[in-house]
Amino acid sequence: MRKIADQIPPVPSKIALVGEAPGRDEELQGKPFVGASGRYLNRLLAAAGISRALCYVTNVVQVRPPNNDFDKLPREVVEEGVGELRRKLVEWKSKGLNVVVAVGGKALEYLTG
Repeated sequence: MRKIADQIPPVPSKIALVGEAPGRDEELQGKPFVGASGRYLNRLLAAAGISRALCYVTNVVQVRPPNNDFDKLPREVVEEGVGELRRKLVEWKSKGLNVVVAVGGKALEYLTG
């Protein structure tokens, strides 16, 4: 499984966008939210006056699930991803992060416990 990179803004951001996992397009390009979901997210952010380029963008896990089914990921992969996500959020919070947006149900589930 190939891990994808986070989108890190050029300056510390107050906003982080967290999805569940990469899809096919994200896996191919190695970046989060570059497929259809990313295009939709970009439109929503633009409508809200938020520059995606100035947000942290990541996922609960950094690898594509089998058949894009999050529930088919091995437990260890999810636990590792959640641990990584928590570490990143602590680091970003120390740099001024104060808004975390869950993009989807699985992201909300893992961000809120």
